[in-house]
Amino acid sequence: MDYANQILKEWQSMIDVHDKQPQCLQLVIPAVDDQHSLKGLAAILKTGQLEHPHVFGQLIEVDELTGINNILRKIAMPGSAYPL
Repeated sequence: MDYANQILKEWQSMIDVHDKQPQCLQLVIPAVDDQHSLKGLAAILKTGQLEHPHVFGQLIEVDELTGINNILRKIAMPGSAYPL
């Protein structure tokens, strides 16, 4: 399954929640020059947010030298710039 389909499937499961509590879908991608297709995933998130304001998305680009565990720890921190 490609990334766009995975995102759409996850987004669909988030909008199907009946209580309409705010939710966030975060995508973490490597910050490299040739990632136009991955950056295009941000458009999916933006469009989805327009249609369903209780669900919002974030595209987070990380430097290759930054470990994924480091990023996950920062995202999960209370008061983080990237709250879960």
